[in-house]
Formats: sequence, C-alpha cells, structure tokens
Amino acid sequence: MPCRTITRGLTLLRTPRNVLSFSRVVLARAFRGFHDARGFDLASSLAFSSLLSFVPLSAAVTILTSTLFGDSGTGFFRIIRAFVPGASRELVNSIRLLTERAHGLSAVVSILFLVTSVEMFFVVEGAVNAVWGTTKGRSILRRIGLALVVIILGPVGAGIVMSLVLETGAPISEIRFSGAILATAAFGLLYRFVPRSHVRWGPAFVAGGFAGTSMLLLRYGFARGVGALQNINKVYGSISFAVIFVLAIGFAWGLILFGVALGHAVQFRKELLAHDEPEQEAKSRDVHDDAVALLLRLTAVWLGDRKASVPLDELVAAAGLPEPETKARMKKLCAAELAVQATKTTWRLARPPEEISLYAAARAFGGAIPRPVPAGDDETSASLRRLYRQVALEERSVLQGISLRDLYQPRV
Repeated sequence: MPCRTITRGLTLLRTPRNVLSFSRVVLARAFRGFHDARGFDLASSLAFSSLLSFVPLSAAVTILTSTLFGDSGTGFFRIIRAFVPGASRELVNSIRLLTERAHGLSAVVSILFLVTSVEMFFVVEGAVNAVWGTTKGRSILRRIGLALVVIILGPVGAGIVMSLVLETGAPISEIRFSGAILATAAFGLLYRFVPRSHVRWGPAFVAGGFAGTSMLLLRYGFARGVGALQNINKVYGSISFAVIFVLAIGFAWGLILFGVALGHAVQFRKELLAHDEPEQEAKSRDVHDDAVALLLRLTAVWLGDRKASVPLDELVAAAGLPEPETKARMKKLCAAELAVQATKTTWRLARPPEEISLYAAARAFGGAIPRPVPAGDDETSASLRRLYRQVALEERSVLQGISLRDLYQPRV
C-alpha cells in the first residue's frame, strides 16, 4: 500500500475545504461495500424472515412483560406503531390480538417463540457480519446472551418505559419528536456490539444517526403513502397489510444494512484512497487464460457437434501459442479429464461444457489452491485460519458456479 496514497488521504481529512469531497469518497465506499455484500438481497430475505418471526417475538415480549412486570405490553405495541415502517394500526391490532391469545399457550410453545426470536437475531447477525466483511468468531454463549439482550430484554425495557411515559399523559407527538435521538442511540449501540469485529463508538453512532433518521423518515413516508395504496386490498385481499409491512420492512432492512457499510467506511476512512487504487493489467497472458481459451474453443465445436473434434491449428490460433506449448496445455487438460484426444492432432471435450466449471480448469494448471493456513494454536493463527478459509471458500464458490457454457454464452 503506497505511503503517498495514504498521505493524500490524511491531507484530505485535515483540509476543511475538502470535507465535502471526502464525504463523497466515504459514501462511495459505503455504497460499494453494500453492493459487494449483496445488501439488497440480504434486506429482502430479512424482510420475509421478519414477517414470520414478528408474531413469536411480540408474544415472547408481551409474555415476559406481563409475567415479570404486570404490564400488558401496551408500550411495546405503541413503539411498533410509532417507529416501525409499514406497521399500520390494523396490522398492529391483529398482532396484538394473536399475542394476547398466546398467553394461554403452554410453556413449550412459549419456549419455541423465544427460540424463534433468538434465531432471528442470528440471521440478522449473519447479515450484518456479511456487510461488514468479518469472519471473526464469537462463542455461542455470547451470541445467545447478546441475542436475549437485543431481541428480548431491549424491547421489554423499551415497552415498560413507553408505558410509564404514556401514563404521565405525554402526547405521542412529543415522543416521535425525540424519536430520532432515541433511534440514533439504539442503532448506535447495535452497530457497536452486533458485528463480531471491533467497531469504534464514533463510526457506530454516525451510522446510528443515519439509520435512526432514515427509519423515521421512512415511517413517515409509508404513513403518508399508504393512502395511495388503499386499493391494494383488491389485489391481495385480507393480507394487504402484511404485503405493505413486508415492503416497508424490506426498505428498512436495506437502510439498516447500509448503515453497517457506512460505519465500516467511516471507521476505515483513512485507508479509502489507498483501497481504491486502479487494478493492474497483467503484462502477459497467464497459463490459466490459455487453458480457458482452449476450452472455450472446444466448447464452441461441442455445441455445434458434440462428436466433432478440434484440429491442432485451430487450437494454436485460439490460444495464440506455438504448437509445442499448445500440445503441452492440451496434455494437462486431458490429464485432468477435461478433454480427450480424438486423434493424434485433434481434441474434444471430455464431457458437456455445462459440467465443466472454471474451478476445474484452474485446478488443471495448479490454480485456485487455497493459501497455506497457519498451524499454531494461538489466537492469531486461529483468526488467520478462519480468514484464509473464508477467502478460499469465496473464490471456490465463484469459480465452481460458472461453467464453460456460462462463460461462452452468458445468460441474459
């Protein structure tokens, strides 16, 4: 990492007139990290998971509040109504009715509700770590403890406080006015402790301010926009409120996960310019490039006539190599059972191109070999082992997911 590039980043930070320019760099890095982690896909999956786990979570919280504090959970549902996007009055009342009926259920069902809520936290934790990019481990006891605090005890405490505030006669408008500050604090704590990496307080609360403000704006926007969707029940019928809720929660999770990427960009802001160096082009073709070029030529002929073979002169032209080197490459491909020699000077694929991945092509020439992992028992070695294995897993997954047919004729 060149020292000159890092120095440029530090100078940019210390120059007031360039604060706006550097903010654009931070936001660009945040958007890139969010996109690279497939944040939109994660947000969509979390939206449907939230719909399935919302009732068990509400039941677990209200059972605990009524059992431990004698509260009916009014404050908890007012929090949902005031701050959760897409939580219409009808939807909240339906969920409240279901949770009231859940009070009479057996202890086994209550435990299942609690387990479902903890499992939802694990899903959220995985999505947050995917956006942050960490592979750091955390003991199962710490994960369960943090899940209970975030998913159960947090809403219980917030619901009790809200109930006490409502008893004083404070209007809900004042609670919403200060909701941005409360939401910033809540999200800041989540961004600080949920990721398995060490997150600094400053970046955590910057991301918390973004997420808290965005959530309230989203809540306001959906509250105003639901009127325009009043005819949606003609399409979805009685589940129209659930559809609106999923749409709103999908946007909400997108904002929350983008907050993770923003916090990451702020924490590593001094390295951003160094990370954005342009990629370097290879000075010459790699042996793996030659292998893919040869295999793609065999693929083209296979797709026309799978029994036809490719003569040596066509392979030489495809790879741009002398005949001896082309023969040597084809010999390795035959040894890897990716190609077969039909005659002395002709070859064809050993199996359909849909069944040959780029990972197999790379392995034929000694590529895609995982980096050797440290063998020590100390914490540093263990952390590096997890990191190297994750990198190898990502590379193998990408190469195994693309076949010669996909590369030759990508699907649109």
